Amino acid sequence: MRIVADVIPRIVQDPCTVGERKSGPLKDCYGFTLSGSGAAYRLIYTVRDEVVIFIAVGPHDAAYRDATKRI
Repeated sequence: MRIVADVIPRIVQDPCTVGERKSGPLKDCYGFTLSGSGAAYRLIYTVRDEVVIFIAVGPHDAAYRDATKRI
């Protein structure tokens, strides 16, 4: 997915302002909307000790379900 490769450097450079802070069980995570080819996906990540950790990417519901299982 080329769009993911384009967005990752932006997230790594400034992760706390690029993504949207989540709440609930994912309160320590951020979400970023990826759209292209008529489909929308979510990229879920967290930041620990200044390191960006990508947790899940996929369609909205699947990305959040997978991220919740992985944290």
